[in-house]
Amino acid sequence: MAEVSVKCPTCGMELKAPNEEELGKTFKAHTHEVHSMEMSEEEATQKVKMMRSGM
Repeated sequence: MAEVSVKCPTCGMELKAPNEEELGKTFKAHTHEVHSMEMSEEEATQKVKMMRSGM
């Protein structure tokens, strides 16, 4: 399976992972560590899906 990616809407950093579920975890960790934002894994995965679909 091909790697998936999104750009952080806050800082523009490109985040990559093997699949959307892992990308959600990566996005959650990035927003917590870099932007001091808290969200659940479910919220992070939904946000990733929305960003990847262009919403």
